[in-house]
Amino acid sequence: MATRVRDIQLKIGEVIEDITDVVEQVRTTEAAEAEVEKAEIAVRATLCEIAKKLKRLDLNEPERAALVAEQQSGVAEMEQLISKQEHLRRKEEHLRRKEEQLRGKEEQLRRKEEQLRGKEEKLREELREELREELREERLRQGGAGDGGRVAMAATTEAIKAAFTDMGMPTLIQQTMPTLMQAVGMMVQLHLTKFDYSASKASSSRQMDDFKERLQAFYDNSPNSDQHQHLRCMLLNAQLPKTLVTAGHLFKHCWKAEARVVVGLTDINDARNGLLLFKPLEHAFDDSRICFTSVEDAGEIQFKLKLLDSELEEIKVWDYAAEHNLRKNYDASQISHYAATVTFGELHGKPLVFTNSNRPYKRCLRFQGLQAMRRAEANNWLPKGGSPTQEMFCNSEEGKRLDAWLTMAAQAPPPPDADDGSSATD
Repeated sequence: MATRVRDIQLKIGEVIEDITDVVEQVRTTEAAEAEVEKAEIAVRATLCEIAKKLKRLDLNEPERAALVAEQQSGVAEMEQLISKQEHLRRKEEHLRRKEEQLRGKEEQLRRKEEQLRGKEEKLREELREELREELREERLRQGGAGDGGRVAMAATTEAIKAAFTDMGMPTLIQQTMPTLMQAVGMMVQLHLTKFDYSASKASSSRQMDDFKERLQAFYDNSPNSDQHQHLRCMLLNAQLPKTLVTAGHLFKHCWKAEARVVVGLTDINDARNGLLLFKPLEHAFDDSRICFTSVEDAGEIQFKLKLLDSELEEIKVWDYAAEHNLRKNYDASQISHYAATVTFGELHGKPLVFTNSNRPYKRCLRFQGLQAMRRAEANNWLPKGGSPTQEMFCNSEEGKRLDAWLTMAAQAPPPPDADDGSSATD
């Protein structure tokens, strides 16, 4: 069920990207129509002036012939402009019909996603009820039935309170704890499977545009002033076409309902919960193929790329973009040579490049890193001895707290970012 939901989310993301492209083409076409209209006005004005001059009686034959030739040239130019204007109008109509079709497809997919999520939630609730029933049966078996059972359960509760007060571990707790821990562990694992970093996107184009603008302002990374508008990828540190640089959420937008509990975010679109990355790199991050580890270097925290899928080591990032349909109709000649030729293996250990003092939340990067590492280990992507668990943290205490949450989510709050003293709710 979860796989089907992720597949639909991926399709929704692709449709949203197509809608964004079509909207951009409509804007370009409208701008071209406006330019043609201005040119038509200018040519009409010229033809009017020529017509006035031809009415003069004092024109000699050479002057009249020159004006007639200029008039004929203007008429030909006007015909070309009218033809071009008609072509642009037809193109705009076609694009708007395509946009309408894509939005209908997006709505259809979202309805299907909603239906699947309803089924998924129903199955989860049934499973939770089964677990609760098993716990109730286990308590009855250990405490007896009827009044005797209630007395035994009360005695058990008092024994547990006394044990924690005395910082000890009585025999009764030792007997019941394995069963309780097994049940709780199953529930935690069920919860964690929801936070699976696999390639999928479900944010609307408006939401993504707003988030992208927020990241551009926060990281001081605005489009340059050239005609095509380029943005800087924060890892490659290279200027790329704006549509090839995407605003990626560290803790995914589709998990916004759990953001406060898991990583202490009150706003899923907090700029510190995002990075501006080359599209194939953002896709690899979302699909658990890479992560970023916190490393202290000369007293400064750096965020270095960690390659989790050894099969990508010799793969060019631009080839990965082609494989996942992320090139957006660009070819290698339209991007920097570095972006077109660098491999994932060459990016291993490369730090993110910042142009101001603003930084992303380490706890969000660590959460993705640990979840991505779990998936990489489960799929045997990691090289031998390549488990990066110890590299996720700048200090061991912070590591223990986040790992404790992942193991027993209900008993440990998410850790703060140690470098800036921020709390889990900052």
